[in-house]
Amino acid sequence: QGVAPTTTTTTTRRRSRHTRPQQQQSTEEQTMQDSVKECTVDEQYDIKPMRVSRRRITGNVMEIREMVEKIARNDASLARVELQKMNLTDGDVIPLLDALGRNEHVVSLDLRRNRIGIEGCSTLASAILDNRTLISIDVSGNNLGDEGMEDLSKVIPYNKTLTALNIEDNKIGDGGASAFAESLRENTTLREINLSGNLIGDAGAGDLFK
Repeated sequence: QGVAPTTTTTTTRRRSRHTRPQQQQSTEEQTMQDSVKECTVDEQYDIKPMRVSRRRITGNVMEIREMVEKIARNDASLARVELQKMNLTDGDVIPLLDALGRNEHVVSLDLRRNRIGIEGCSTLASAILDNRTLISIDVSGNNLGDEGMEDLSKVIPYNKTLTALNIEDNKIGDGGASAFAESLRENTTLREINLSGNLIGDAGAGDLFK
């Protein structure tokens, strides 16, 4: 009972490579099936992804360096920073966020779906405190947590330009939500806030909707 799928796959592959076919393959469907049998697991799931990964990592480093240089020299041609889904860590984004605090042209920052944690969020908070042009920030899908949210909450009351903040899916719980709720009472500019997909319970939700 229950012949393992791997045994069936191995047997099929061996026959297609080492035995002469009983009859000539005459249909397009048969040709396609044989092509599938000739593909190995290494070709599909190991070698190719590794090559793509190396190119992607190199591209990330180059793109971030170019962004940091433009932001640091206050390049007026750069109004939107879009570095989403690039697997960036705190160490990757801290130089960029440091430069952003002194920039006067960037209005939108998109860092969603990366791996930014507490240290990166602390640097982001400093940038929000110093910057006077940012109107939209998206850091959804990172790892800010309650501690990161508390850092952001400390500077939100002092920022007068930010109108949209997306912090969806960041493992934020009741503590972070309560701190953020308190900061919103002193902020008059934020109009669009996305907190969905976090770990906020009744206590945190209650503070947000007071």
